Amino acid sequence: RVKKWLHHQAGETIWIDELADSNNRVALVSLKFELMEWLNGGLLSSLLVQKLQESDTYESLVNNLSRDLSQISKKINKTVLKEYRGDIPNQTLEQLIKSLLLERTIGSQWENYINNSLNNRIDFNNRSINLSRLNNNEKNFLSKLLLQFLLRKNPSPARLRRVWESTEEFFYDVKEKILDSFTAIRTKSSFEQKVPDFAYLADDERFKDQQSYKQYFSIIDPTPISWQFIIPTNKVEEFIKKVQKLCYQHFKYVNGKLPLHMGIVVQKSKDPLYVGIKALRNMRRDIKNWSEIKKDNFIFSQNYLDEIDSKIGFSNIYERKNKSDDYYSLYETDNVDYDFMLLLSGKGVKKYNPTDKFVVYPNTIDFEFLDTNSRRNEIYYKNGKRVALLKKNRPYTWEEFKKFEEFKKIFGSKTALLHRLVSLIYSKLQDWENNKESFKVFMNSTFKRIKNQDGVDISKIFDIENFDFNEAKKFIDMFEFWHTALKEI
Repeated sequence: RVKKWLHHQAGETIWIDELADSNNRVALVSLKFELMEWLNGGLLSSLLVQKLQESDTYESLVNNLSRDLSQISKKINKTVLKEYRGDIPNQTLEQLIKSLLLERTIGSQWENYINNSLNNRIDFNNRSINLSRLNNNEKNFLSKLLLQFLLRKNPSPARLRRVWESTEEFFYDVKEKILDSFTAIRTKSSFEQKVPDFAYLADDERFKDQQSYKQYFSIIDPTPISWQFIIPTNKVEEFIKKVQKLCYQHFKYVNGKLPLHMGIVVQKSKDPLYVGIKALRNMRRDIKNWSEIKKDNFIFSQNYLDEIDSKIGFSNIYERKNKSDDYYSLYETDNVDYDFMLLLSGKGVKKYNPTDKFVVYPNTIDFEFLDTNSRRNEIYYKNGKRVALLKKNRPYTWEEFKKFEEFKKIFGSKTALLHRLVSLIYSKLQDWENNKESFKVFMNSTFKRIKNQDGVDISKIFDIENFDFNEAKKFIDMFEFWHTALKEI
């Protein structure tokens, strides 16, 4: 590998010591998409293929189609579906049901769902259904399913492949647009100082003095699901902001439906690298079920897509002209206005409305500083959250992580005050473990005395309302991130 490096010194470094910051620390980073519900086709149904005609409503379509189902030999162009059949041949309703429902759902989880809902009146083995035996409620249900398969995207192999390719493309964009911009100059003296065990290479005739190189080291190559690499610790803050911006550019219309988990492990550059890599594997967070990471009662801001556009610094005129958000903005919710849009979880799906509460699967971020080798054992997840007592709030959603940025702005120049405050909180967490009310009084009076430059107390800035142990631990996490791990405060 050293011989290969001598011929490609302008590429990413292979020397971990060249990535160490002034505190001799490096940051191991893991990026991982949760693709389970996309690759099994579940969330592809949250994307529309076509919109309703202006004169139609979901309720009217269902009612009219239910009546049409009484005449199974009726051609599609004579039914309410004439505007929605797309490229489907002008066949009878019975043929449509067989091709659209029976063929596409046999052997899948939908088969059991349909059988249970229609009281086993469909013979999947023989691809047959006796519509004359269905009662009105069952015809109504069948109408809802037909509309769902017509209006929403189905998990064809080509669409599944596009999901796979889109996430992989994102990681290569992270490499080209973010990591490749992290560069430094390698001189003979700096190399001999940072990599003393291989200092003799500086005398090699192939060694290039004053060579620009890329300040990152790939642990694994990018895949559609994840990527792991190492960067200097002093680049972490910049990296987080740029990844978030790039993610919004790529996936803003499915924000809340395509979770990206970012894990950061900080360790000393001289410590064994395998310890950090093992910790990073734990922080990859391999969940068994999406229910572990779902967030209920999430309210999007009034100008949700406009807010994302402001974050990424542009508004794509073509996306706006084509109204792309109309085709992506079906979100899972407990308020089922259009109950035919059922996910297999039993939750409803409806069009985006900023006053509604939704179920989302958020992007998250977690971190750990390995001051000891055993610290990696504290990186363990249960139901999507860390198990360690003081770290149960981790990982944080990207929306929650905004408070971390405010923390640095407020306490970056008030380190003495911060250390006194953190020491007090630590002591009270131990002393008043069984006296929650006294702890709340202490937190309330303490936090309301500390204000930012605009005179706003930090309890409002950090959305601290209950002043309980849990919110105190969030404050401690902000301190741990900026002071203990990154040494920036």
